[in-house]
Amino acid sequence: MRDQPIAVLGTNPVSIPHALLVRQWSDDVIFFAHVVEPTADELAQLEVRRVQVVTGRVVRLVVEADQLSAVELSDGRVIPRTAVFVRPVNAPHADGLLTGLGCEVDDAGFAIVDASGQTSTAGVWAAGNVVDPRFQVITSAGGGSAAAIAINADLVREDVERRSLE
Repeated sequence: MRDQPIAVLGTNPVSIPHALLVRQWSDDVIFFAHVVEPTADELAQLEVRRVQVVTGRVVRLVVEADQLSAVELSDGRVIPRTAVFVRPVNAPHADGLLTGLGCEVDDAGFAIVDASGQTSTAGVWAAGNVVDPRFQVITSAGGGSAAAIAINADLVREDVERRSLE
């Protein structure tokens, strides 16, 4: 989408930093506020990055010949775009299983772990985006591998301790 007319749809507060980010791919980026009201500071940041802000609710993405051609707003405006980015929000589900096991979580609800993935509860490890919202598949796999190594070492240690008591 480099150098194409890009849009970022304001569906949550992290949509604004996303618009600032995708600006590096194109000189023609519009942030459709949709359901997000940027603060004065955020508007200033968008202006500095030369990201245009369009207010109003988006009602439709106009697709012609299987290609996005525009974004339509509730007031009837149709603004040409060739790509629309929607920034998802990662909401951890640690509040059920992990907190039920007594594991500590941070203010955002992500599990607090050491470098091996060990939580604050003995015998419980966590990895992936329940630990860090930035973790994608490859980083999650790496965290899972580190946790697996630590779990195996812990099981071996427990086995040695148990057998030495026999």
